[in-house]
Amino acid sequence: MPLGRLREILEAARAGGYAVPALNVVDLASMTAVVRAAGDCRSPIIVQAAARVARWYGPATLAGAFGALAASTPVPMVLGLDHCADVEFVMSCLDAGWGTVLFDGSGLPIEENERQTRLIVERAHIRDAAVEGELEAIQGVEDGATSGKAFFLPVSSSAEFVAGTGIDCFAPSIGNVHGRTANAPELDLARAAAIAAAVPVPLALHGGTGIAGTQLHTLMGMGFANLNVSTALREAYLGGVRDRLASDPDLDDPVVLLMAAEAAVAAAVADVMRACGSAGRA
Repeated sequence: MPLGRLREILEAARAGGYAVPALNVVDLASMTAVVRAAGDCRSPIIVQAAARVARWYGPATLAGAFGALAASTPVPMVLGLDHCADVEFVMSCLDAGWGTVLFDGSGLPIEENERQTRLIVERAHIRDAAVEGELEAIQGVEDGATSGKAFFLPVSSSAEFVAGTGIDCFAPSIGNVHGRTANAPELDLARAAAIAAAVPVPLALHGGTGIAGTQLHTLMGMGFANLNVSTALREAYLGGVRDRLASDPDLDDPVVLLMAAEAAVAAAVADVMRACGSAGRA
C-alpha cells in the first residue's frame, strides 16, 4: 500500500476541487474506523492525532498502529500531528516516521514563529515529511491550539510567512472556530479568496465540524484542500458507547463498547468524506 505524501495528496485535491479530510483519532478503535472507512469510500485521508493523544500513546506506538492498518488499505493516507507548539515533540513525531505535522506557532512573535517553523521544515523535508504552518490563531477549543482574541494580519503577511518558512500547507484564520458552536461561524470568504490567491501552497480549513456545506464547497473551489474534523468524531465515538450501554446497561465487555464506538465513528467519517467530495478519489 503506497503511503501518500501530503503535498501530492493535497495538490490532487486542490486541482480536483475537493478536500482531503484530516480526521482526529483518540485510540486504536477510532483509528481503525477512520482507515477502514477510507478504504470503503476509496478516499485519501490524513489520520490525525492531537498533541495530547500523541503524547499519551507515544509517537512510535501510534506510528506502528497506523502502519499496520495502512498496509492493508489501498488508499493514499498520511499520519499527522495536529496543533502542537512544542518544537521538541514535533521533531520526535517526525523522527518516529509521521508524514505531516502542524506546528502551531501562532502564539509567538511572527519572527520567532517563522524561525521555529523553518527549523521544523528542514527536519521534515529530510525525512520526506510535510509541515503545516499557522500564522494567526484559530479560535475555539482544541487541544494544543492557541486561544485568545481573534486577529487578522494583512494577507501579504500570509504570503511572506509561507515563502519564508517553506511550509507545505497553510492554515489561515478566516473566522473559523474549533469545536461545536451555538451558531455557525461567520467566515470571511473575501479574506479566504485573497489568501488563496496570494499563497501558492494548499490551504487547510480547521473547525470542519461547524462549517456549512455551501461554504465548504465555496472554499474548496478556492483551494482549501484539507478539512480538519475532530469534534464530530468525538461526539460519534461517545454517542456509540452511550447508545450501546443504554441498550444493555449490564454490559460488562469493554470490547463490545469499542466495537460500537468504531462503528459510530466509521459512519461519521463516511459522511465527512462525502461532504468533502473525497469519496471515490483514491
